[in-house]
Formats: sequence, C-alpha cells, structure tokens
Amino acid sequence: MKKLTFENLSNIQDPTSAHTKVYDDDGVALELGEEQQLGAGAGGGVYEIANAPQFCVKLFNPVDMADAAERDKIIQRVEAMVQMAGRFARDPRLAWPLGPIRDEKKNPIGYAMRRVPEGYKPFRSLFGGAAAVARRFPEWGRRELAVVAKNFLETVHFLETQGVQVADANPCNFVAGPDGRVVFLDTDSFSFRGPDGTMHCSEMHFPDCTAPEILSNPALANAPRTPEQGRFSAAVLAFQLLMLGQHPYTFEGETLDGATVGTPEENIRRGYCPLGKRAGCHQSPQWYALWSWFPDTLQYAFIRTFRDGHANPAARTPLDVLALEVDKFIFECGRMPERNSLSPAGPKPRRDPAAAFAGPPGGGFRGHGKPFVPRHAGWQSQGRPAYANGPYGGPGFPQRGSARRMPFPSSGNRP
Repeated sequence: MKKLTFENLSNIQDPTSAHTKVYDDDGVALELGEEQQLGAGAGGGVYEIANAPQFCVKLFNPVDMADAAERDKIIQRVEAMVQMAGRFARDPRLAWPLGPIRDEKKNPIGYAMRRVPEGYKPFRSLFGGAAAVARRFPEWGRRELAVVAKNFLETVHFLETQGVQVADANPCNFVAGPDGRVVFLDTDSFSFRGPDGTMHCSEMHFPDCTAPEILSNPALANAPRTPEQGRFSAAVLAFQLLMLGQHPYTFEGETLDGATVGTPEENIRRGYCPLGKRAGCHQSPQWYALWSWFPDTLQYAFIRTFRDGHANPAARTPLDVLALEVDKFIFECGRMPERNSLSPAGPKPRRDPAAAFAGPPGGGFRGHGKPFVPRHAGWQSQGRPAYANGPYGGPGFPQRGSARRMPFPSSGNRP
C-alpha cells in the first residue's frame, strides 16, 4: 500500500536527467521544455513540451519503472485510459492521458495530456486560512471557494456515475482557476474498469482524506474503491475548501474521554470529529465561527458523512446532494455578507432574525432558525431533487413535490 505525504515528495527522482527528447506513439519527437518541471508527484514528474506548448507530458518515476511488475501495471493502466479517451479526454476538468510517450528505444515512459491553463492553483495552496486565499486570489470570499467546492463535487460525482473512483484524494492533485473551475491532475491514479473488463485499482492514497475503513484495514487500499469511500474523501476536500483548510477531524483540547489532539489521520481512525452536538470534542472559536455560518442543511450533510458515516458508510451524503447544499450556500453568501467573509467577526447568532421573519421562497427557515419543509413540499419530485431547478438559475430551495420527507433523515447529531 502506497501512502503519500507532503514530506516524501522531495525524494522523487527527476526523469529528465535521462530524457530531454521523447516521442509520441507515431514516432514524432517532442522536445521537453528548458523550464523547471511543472509539477511532481509520487508517480513521476510533469514537463512542458517546447514544440507543443498546449500539451505536457508525465514521465513515470524511474524507481517504479525499474520494477517489472510495477512497470507492467502502470503501462496497462495508461493503455486502458487511452482507449477510454473518447469518453473523457475532451472534458476540460480532467488531465486525461491522450497517448503514450516513449523513449528512443520505443519503450513507454509516460503519457501526454492537456496542459493546465495559467493561473490555476492547487487546492493545497488555499488551505492556510484567509491569508493563504488572499495571496492566491485577492478578490475571493467564501462564495468563490464554495464555487470551487461545488465544481469539484460535481466532477467527482460525474466520475462516480461513469464507474471511475478518485483513489488518491491528495489536495495537490486538484487545481482551481480564477473563475472557480477545477482540473483533476494525476488521473492515472484513478480506479476504474477498463474496456476489456480488467479492474485497475490504485493503491495510492492520501491518509488525511482516506475513509476510516481503509485506514483500519490497509488491505482495502489494494481493492476497488467503493462509492461510499469516494464520497468520504471528496467531502473532506470540499469541507477544507469551505473552511479555509480546517480538517473536519481536527479539534481543540481533549475529548470527553481524555484523548489528546492527534493528526487528522489518527483522528479519522478514532472517529474524533467535533462537528455537531454531543461530539465529545470541540472546534476552536476561530473555526467554529466559520462553521456556524453554514446553512443548517449543509451542516447536516457534513455531519452525516463524518459522524453518522464514520462507522456506517451507507449514511454518507451522496455527492450530488452535497453539491446542491453547497450551491445554496453560494446563494446565501451573496445575500449575507457575514457568510461570505473569510474572517467573520464571530459566530452566527443562535437566533437569526432574518431567518425567523424573512425565509426564502418555497420554504427555508422559520421560528428559531430550524429548517423545515412546507406541508406539501417534498425532497423528491419526478425522480430528481425537488429543488433541482431553483428560482435563481440553479439549485434552489425545496419546491412542491409528492414525497414528504426531509433530505436528511432525523439524526441525533445536530449542528
């Protein structure tokens, strides 16, 4: 099982020491650019192509290629992805392999892909609080971060519907543009079934974003990822985007049973999540202020994934539902400046007069800010979420439907 951390990236060998000219599948020579490599990961390095600047190449780590079994697995995976390029290569959200790259002896050593546009920043670079976001995108508030999170969740959900799972949810593998669009890098670490029926599993994983059942049973890392495991990893990254880097399994002080603060990986294993009531641990005041400005239903969605879903993967919120809740938060950020602030003055008041007396159209909040569904409104309507077409050009608030149940079943874990 390969476990990737930020610290071991510096140990990756540079393939360009052996290759300055590479070849595509037709034998056309490609000159690697003289600039420094565009990026690096445990699987190799990414380099510009001087005579084709709109593309770049990923050259595999020589250590992996020196191992015959590992080399065969890598080559078969990329060959399968190239065969699937008709389904994914035109999607601007995916740096999908377009074709193999070979050395002068025609040995496969990497693959070609579209180059990410200028100005895109790794998710990881946004995980340092308000100052980190301001350095990369000075004009951004939480609304723009929420747009990135929504686009990210929708892309992972799309891949899930296509039978593709994002195995390595490393925040360095995803980049965000100034307009909130996202691009998925390192796509050769995806888990998928190839055109010939072969299942290609990736053992690479990032512990801070890995489902607890995999951390507790490392053998599962070599098995096909389940949709529930993918939902957990995607929800962690979406939460960190919305919370300026704060991890959902980070708490302050000690737990009620006397446990001390551990790393996010350790806390995931032990199930120490400070979200909601009766959590047994608590967030720091700074992070609680950011959390408190989430709409209640978005809080419930995260609680169901990280609290209810810790021991029960089936309880984890589906990604399309989570994306809809994030979309409502985007609207609320435009309506309430405090929601949009990267550094709110304090937590949201427990009794919100605006929520009590001026609820949104079609339902929303009443009384003490408790979410409710109007008597004849429902979660499902004609096979789709009842608020799939909201009044503001996107997902909106619950509308009239046939079913009469809340999006999230009653749970003891409340915000």
